[in-house]
Amino acid sequence: MGGIGVESTRAEIPSSLRTAPMLISLKFTSAIISLLVGSFLLYSPVSGPDTNQVARLLGGATLVSLGLVTTLLTVKDWLVWKRHYKNEGGRDHG
Repeated sequence: MGGIGVESTRAEIPSSLRTAPMLISLKFTSAIISLLVGSFLLYSPVSGPDTNQVARLLGGATLVSLGLVTTLLTVKDWLVWKRHYKNEGGRDHG
């Protein structure tokens, strides 16, 4: 008979959503590091004049903006993962 098996009716969770917590924590860690290094680079030229003050300011601003964008994208990905896991992922696990 060509009946539908139990395996075919079970909702499959994409592999990208199974690895989401690990990638989210990695992205969040790199965002925090970028924010801290960028903040340090922005603070250090203000404390005293230096020959490469402009380079430090630009580098610090770049790292701070990279950290902020990465943090926002990580929170967005986490919310999508959480919503998907809540709606579909928890049904067939048990």
